[in-house]
Amino acid sequence: MRDVLVLHKKHKRTLGFLPDSAFRERAERGWLVLAYQGLELAGYLLYNRKRAHIKLLHVCVADSHRGQSLALRMLDEVILANPNSAGVEAHCRRSYGLHGFWESMGMSPRNERPGRGLLGEPLDIWWRPLGGPDLFENLAFESARPLAVLDANVVIDLVATSSVQRPNREASQALMADWLQEYLAVAISPAVDLELNALEEAAERAAQRVGAAHLARVGTRRPRSIEIETELRARIGETEWQADPSLAVDVRHLADAVNADATYFVTNDVNLIRLLKDYLKTAHELHVMKPHEVVLHVHAPEPASWYQPEHLSRVLRLGSGAASSIDGLERLFVNASTGERAKDFRRELEASLASRDYEVRVLQSRKNEDVGLLVFSESPDRINFHKVRVKRGARSADLALQLTRQIRESAVAAAISSVAVTDQHLSREVREALEADGFRDVDGAIGAAVVVAEIDLLIDDDRAKLASLLGNERAESLRMLTPGAVAELERAHWPLKIWDDTSVFLVPIKPEFSMNLFGFPENLLEQRESLGFARRHVYFRSPRNNPIQDVPARLLWYCSSDGRAQVSRVFALSRLVASRDMAVDQAHERFSHMGTYKRSDLDRASHDGVVHVLEFEDTEVFRRPVSLADFRMVTVRHGVSGNPPQSPRRVLRSVFLDLIELSNGAS
Repeated sequence: MRDVLVLHKKHKRTLGFLPDSAFRERAERGWLVLAYQGLELAGYLLYNRKRAHIKLLHVCVADSHRGQSLALRMLDEVILANPNSAGVEAHCRRSYGLHGFWESMGMSPRNERPGRGLLGEPLDIWWRPLGGPDLFENLAFESARPLAVLDANVVIDLVATSSVQRPNREASQALMADWLQEYLAVAISPAVDLELNALEEAAERAAQRVGAAHLARVGTRRPRSIEIETELRARIGETEWQADPSLAVDVRHLADAVNADATYFVTNDVNLIRLLKDYLKTAHELHVMKPHEVVLHVHAPEPASWYQPEHLSRVLRLGSGAASSIDGLERLFVNASTGERAKDFRRELEASLASRDYEVRVLQSRKNEDVGLLVFSESPDRINFHKVRVKRGARSADLALQLTRQIRESAVAAAISSVAVTDQHLSREVREALEADGFRDVDGAIGAAVVVAEIDLLIDDDRAKLASLLGNERAESLRMLTPGAVAELERAHWPLKIWDDTSVFLVPIKPEFSMNLFGFPENLLEQRESLGFARRHVYFRSPRNNPIQDVPARLLWYCSSDGRAQVSRVFALSRLVASRDMAVDQAHERFSHMGTYKRSDLDRASHDGVVHVLEFEDTEVFRRPVSLADFRMVTVRHGVSGNPPQSPRRVLRSVFLDLIELSNGAS
């Protein structure tokens, strides 16, 4: 005992005061372990047995005998003598800087408390679990759910206070969603505790420790075995290893994840992902992923029930953003011209993909090219679009118009009354398309009401309803709306329909040209992609026997039949914006990209070198095209000819309204 007391007094600065009687008492109870080199006392370990665990009081090795793992070997003897202990605990003054020593003993810092001295210097509480897992660990490790081990950067995202800037916080927090717990067990490596312990600011360190306390810890084989750590360092290579000091800690997390047979290692460290993602998947079946990737991998979104643009289905479709490369989306849709940074775009997109409160949809061309992006969330009375982007290029304006209409159509499908675009980095094309479609600045967003109604201005109750919808109009004044004003109101409040005295014309079109212009009928021809993208088109006709002189006007489209397709249906409604005669050369040069006719078709349709050009927009293909039999029934009822039209003809208002009713599904 004398040699023990001498060794204690020699190192009492870091060991602290303990009366001689305390040594004798613990020695009598078997709680003192000695290490000898020959006949010389090389070290001692003094401990208490506290209920279910071991508490270390002194671990002392003489200066001349250090570097031989004597402290670890003494601790092994203590563990062997106390086989039912839950773990080993030690308290050490933080200012001693002995973190490396306790880590070499297989321990990690779990908490801290004020010391008993006059200054109350903080003591780190170190812990090494023994035996089986605790309650939280049982829930994680005995489950059939795949295990995800979180890197320290993800844990800090979850537990740091709001005063700490964490750019990936939102994406990481998706891992804590209640629904995800059914599919994923989450734990951390003890190496996380070492990183939290390294935080300098005491209040933040304490807050993060408290926040991380509920997370299960996987076991570690350090310091006995560092086989996996050595393997990963060799795989990384010395050049990369020296260039990034954080890799020394990263491989500890990864080794613990591998040894725990985890399915996922979740990190925001892009360098670590670059270096080891493919290797760990092949060598250890460990998926190294970002938080949003894990969420999508564990429980991929169900096939989208969100509205699909049927009239565009031959050229465009909306797919899940989860299926697209984030690198590709970043390259296509970051708007640097507004000051948007690529890393901010990526971070926000990853957070949206990881959250069930957000939907990410990608507009894709027939060739599966990503050409548009929508990120949105729903509330009971509004859909908020956080990103509305189109691919830069010759068709960006047309794509922007299609996306703005898609925004409204989505609200109609969800029975929601308003939409708002909150994207702070809109391209010029998208902003102009929104403004053209009636969106207005409202409370820091660009918003629009979505009005699902059909209003007949000749009916008093309908005018009163429209006045109420518009908010500041007198019902009687609405009777005097001009066709141009009606067109503007319909566009600003789509899908609102206002039936006034605007002229309506029935225009026949052959199936071949109908397919190319409107995608109707389906499965006849492959629609030209540029026409499918566009919302404004032209149709060329002979200038003879042409009654269409009124602008604006409505065009009802009748698809005839020919040897290739028996159609004979009234199938769509458009808004006419221009009607003019033009020389064939001029018409072809100016409008050939907006219509289906080739130069030879224009020549056949012309008369004396002149062709008539109908310019129209916002075509809506009917959910239920009106058959020729139903068309005849309606026209006969109103005392007009039911013969299929051979050229454009004016339609009675009463006939038009009955046809619209049939197209909505009325019988």
